[in-house]
Amino acid sequence: YGIQDIEIHYWSVSVVTDTCCVNVGVVFFIVLIGTVGSLCAAQGADAHAYPMPVWRRFLLWPLHILARALLFVWGFYWIPSKGKAERNTMIAPVIIANHVTFFDGLYLFAAYNGSGTSKIENNKIPVIGLLMRAVQTVFVDRSSSQSRKDGFRTIVARANNAYLDDRFKP
Repeated sequence: YGIQDIEIHYWSVSVVTDTCCVNVGVVFFIVLIGTVGSLCAAQGADAHAYPMPVWRRFLLWPLHILARALLFVWGFYWIPSKGKAERNTMIAPVIIANHVTFFDGLYLFAAYNGSGTSKIENNKIPVIGLLMRAVQTVFVDRSSSQSRKDGFRTIVARANNAYLDDRFKP
């Protein structure tokens, strides 16, 4: 190797390392802001009030932008979607989607400003569980038939409320 080859390898490694460090820093910053917002929004007696009080919606509003920013940093620059989201007053706003990872839920949250349904075990994950509680995710214990029925009833009630009043999010 000549001195020029060593310099090229050095700069290549340096650029890749710097890019990774910047991405980790951006992700940390976004998660920190999201966690603080979620902590504030999940406090108080009305943490599970439905519809959300205005002050909670105000605190959670930036999370949609932060969720999209996280997807962008992780390499989801453009996510094609088919169809058109429109507010039809005759149809309750429910999206049923097969998912594989948390990225799918993160995209649906960023795109449609809704809350999801998740297994109860995800409630215990430190940062993700807090964010899910803040946006009022419906947690279901998959081993309990009563919990599944209650989850279904909650989803139907939320869809009906969203159908009747714009203050309710699905």
